Amino acid sequence: VTRRLQADYRLEPAGSHGVWGLDDYHCLPFYFGACQLQALSESTTPGFDALTHPSVVNQPDMLREFGDRFLYLGCIRYIRELKQGVPF
Repeated sequence: VTRRLQADYRLEPAGSHGVWGLDDYHCLPFYFGACQLQALSESTTPGFDALTHPSVVNQPDMLREFGDRFLYLGCIRYIRELKQGVPF
């Protein structure tokens, strides 16, 4: 719902000109997504080590590939799409 309102009415997430009331619960996907990645880092699944490294937020190809599977990466991808041209 929050993302839809932001996109339809071109509202920025909380920040310099943000709509603070919309972001009250926007932190939950980040929290749940971080829990997902924490569980992944503790597993023995090969090939997912790069997803738990902080630099993944600056790799658009990784965000595109794994953003639908992992909430945290999907949130980062959404912010990068919404705030294009802003240094991250």
